[in-house]
Amino acid sequence: MSYQKCLKYITFLTLVLLVFVCEQTMGSSMDKDATTTLAVTSHTDGEDTASLPDFDDDGTVGVSDFLIFTRVFGSSQGDGKYEARYDLDADGKIGLSDFFIFIQHFGKQVPSDGGDGGGSSTNPRTVRMIYFLPNDRPYRAEVVRWMKEDIRNVQTFFAEQMQAHGYGNMSFRFETDTQGEPLVHRVDAQYPESHYYSTVDNQRVWQYRHFDELEQVFDFYRNTYVIYSDTDLSWGGSITGGYTWKETGWVDYRKLRYTGWPDWKTLAHELGHAFGLAHDFRDGAYLMSYGGPSQFPDAEKPDRISACAAKLLSVHPSFNSDIPIGELSPATIEQQRSSSILEKNHPPVDLQDFSPPTIEILSPTEYPAGSRNVFIKFQISDSDGLHQVLLYTTPGIGVPWATGGLRECRVLEGEINIVVEFDYDGSLPLAAPSFLGTKSSLINPLHLILVRVVDRDGNSRFMQFSLTKA
Repeated sequence: MSYQKCLKYITFLTLVLLVFVCEQTMGSSMDKDATTTLAVTSHTDGEDTASLPDFDDDGTVGVSDFLIFTRVFGSSQGDGKYEARYDLDADGKIGLSDFFIFIQHFGKQVPSDGGDGGGSSTNPRTVRMIYFLPNDRPYRAEVVRWMKEDIRNVQTFFAEQMQAHGYGNMSFRFETDTQGEPLVHRVDAQYPESHYYSTVDNQRVWQYRHFDELEQVFDFYRNTYVIYSDTDLSWGGSITGGYTWKETGWVDYRKLRYTGWPDWKTLAHELGHAFGLAHDFRDGAYLMSYGGPSQFPDAEKPDRISACAAKLLSVHPSFNSDIPIGELSPATIEQQRSSSILEKNHPPVDLQDFSPPTIEILSPTEYPAGSRNVFIKFQISDSDGLHQVLLYTTPGIGVPWATGGLRECRVLEGEINIVVEFDYDGSLPLAAPSFLGTKSSLINPLHLILVRVVDRDGNSRFMQFSLTKA
């Protein structure tokens, strides 16, 4: 046996002894009365990157990772120290079984993205994929194949669009195995398919019970997730996709518009939401519109992102590695876990190390009857320099982020303090689909306005208010 191997085994034995002593001191046990956990299988052509415990993201599973691991060793779900990323066997406790998994990977190197945008699950800028399988549904290998094909197509689409708008070959990263192939986590759920929907007025309404189970295993407050759930919907059997908001960890299951398998542009649209893009009905060719042959046969096919969307993505941390990532405060995470779905539908602004711009409305929030247009004026500022300001409107509709659309976008060039004015006539964007309601105008007495200001570090501030007829 070589000297290097001997040294490695001695190191392993020493670490095992240290951890065993720590575990005994902390009173940990390996009993089997823990809560039921999900069965997770990673479908990969190589080694599962997610199992490589490179906690410090230095590319190697080494001593520094071990020291990080010891800080949470012995904790369990419900403890202040517990974090799901260190629970390598996902049994709800960080104990000896997790350490044995760590030992198996000690000294290994995490593969780089090789220039194709792949990434490790420990990198919070990484998109991860889940195939959610109720326990009365058969596994379908073609679903995993489709998921891998789709995520590559979407990554390429965004890269090409960002290039076209002058930002270079910029796109998001997805989780990969050691061969650089997309990694899909199959989750064998605890319940049959009927558990994940309810019947209201003879229609199956999507339920959010997936999240309750998946949160046991996956850290929704760290990564962005694509979730394909094999469930029967009211309009036919289908694989349907859920997507998370990075800012909130909220799983947006409402975007289930297509019967059967959604094409990759559906995935691109939903990931656009996850990256902070709202609906944009100013042009039916925009990705964030509802164009597409599956639902609107006469509409234009979405084949591009707008200049405004590209500008926003250029400072999003999933696209730009120079943009720092804040961490959700413990209070915000708890609020997100306990609040209703609609309450979760607005990104929070209390991120740690988070310095968003400021917004002050200068114009009245009432307008005279008979007005054809209204000027809405804001004073905005940011010490890091302003990047962009976006105005969203949803006349007569109650949830701007979900069912509204981008009305106007202003490009800024690093100004510190500036007054911005929008000319608003109350109408919906021209390409808005008819189901959003009748065409609106200032005759309608209530208009809900959402303003988003973005600085050059990617921080955002939101302001929502009502514009009413006097």
